[in-house]
Amino acid sequence: MRSDVVTPQFAQDNPFVLPPLESIDRGYAPTTLAYNLIYNQQDGPWLRMFRRAVFDGEVDAAMDEAQSTYDRILRQAQA
Repeated sequence: MRSDVVTPQFAQDNPFVLPPLESIDRGYAPTTLAYNLIYNQQDGPWLRMFRRAVFDGEVDAAMDEAQSTYDRILRQAQA
């Protein structure tokens, strides 16, 4: 965690950003092909969800579509 980011003023101005910053040292990226397919592919479900939610304003529909794609990718990875 960058200690210069979480100043008292930053915490006051950005309260929703604090939890990820405060727990970043406990996070990890799993080593699996499924992770790469879900998050790193240019046409993967995470980026499609983000684009649809942010640029089209269809947050719930974007999340539902992404979840079903996540589930399919994870099932295939476990097969």
